[in-house]
Amino acid sequence: MPPSGLESMLGMMGVFYAVIFLACAVLYFVPSLFLYQHGTRMRLAFRSGFDAPAFHSGVQALRKLFTFMGILTLIMLVLYGLFFIVGVLGVLAATMGH
Repeated sequence: MPPSGLESMLGMMGVFYAVIFLACAVLYFVPSLFLYQHGTRMRLAFRSGFDAPAFHSGVQALRKLFTFMGILTLIMLVLYGLFFIVGVLGVLAATMGH
């Protein structure tokens, strides 16, 4: 028996949520990787005296982390701004129609 409209819609919602959760996992993994690289390289740099190349590599990993988080923050602020503008325009359109 073929699935009904409701069953197929629920199946599509499951796929949608799976894609969203996978995207969130990737977005969470990248800064975690940079932070892990920073920690391990800094520990290596300070373990026996001071290792300048390992220290520099650790600082570079931290720089990548903050660059990634800054770009992600800017993207989210732009999206919030667009959602706000669309919401205001929707409210104005709804009130003008009455």
